[in-house]
Amino acid sequence: MSTADWLVAGTMFALVAGSAALFVRCLGRPDDVRDLLARVTHLGRHTRHGHGRVLSWDVLEDGTAREKWRRRVFPDPTGAPDTVRAPYHHPSRRMPCSSTALG
Repeated sequence: MSTADWLVAGTMFALVAGSAALFVRCLGRPDDVRDLLARVTHLGRHTRHGHGRVLSWDVLEDGTAREKWRRRVFPDPTGAPDTVRAPYHHPSRRMPCSSTALG
């Protein structure tokens, strides 16, 4: 099969990588977060093909989360280049920011 045949057939390749864990920070009541996460059964693309299945969720409380959230990066005209929007790694997203905007 040639490359032209692939394009005609609409064949698409996807990178498949397994992951045992995903770490995300959020603010909220742990029971409410668990209820919301219970609805999420898959993540990412090609979920209809069975990819990205979530086997379980662990919600851990962090007593310092609210303080960490307050010290997040904010746009600041006098700050150093940083990013506040995804994709965080893309250079076009860099802008003057400060992580101490709230003091």
